[in-house]
Amino acid sequence: MNLSDRIKELRLVNTADLKPNPKNWRLHPEYQRDALRSVIEEVGIADAVIARETDDGLMLIDGHLRIEELDGEVPVLVVDLNEEEADFLLATLDPLSMEAEKDHAAFRELAATVSVTNEEFGELLKDLDLQ
Repeated sequence: MNLSDRIKELRLVNTADLKPNPKNWRLHPEYQRDALRSVIEEVGIADAVIARETDDGLMLIDGHLRIEELDGEVPVLVVDLNEEEADFLLATLDPLSMEAEKDHAAFRELAATVSVTNEEFGELLKDLDLQ
């Protein structure tokens, strides 16, 4: 397979300077927002959002919820994609990850090693095992 590295740079960007993608199709219920805030409080930021350069500034491809929930600088993978390629990623990133099968025994084993201080997040871990 011939891979093309489309990542231009990793840059720290203020959340206020990132443009939401008007084509974003993901909706985030309050329990998901609560869970994300809990993870960030426990661990911090450990993943970059993805954005591309446009005439109006950096437009998000992935990471809308993180940007909505955070203030200040976040790590951004700036990619060299045109609008059509960005749309393709926006449409496929989450559905591809949702297609993974779950090994419930391995998940339970992993979840048992996680120290959870937030009760709501503990409930979310239990729910994830049932899905």
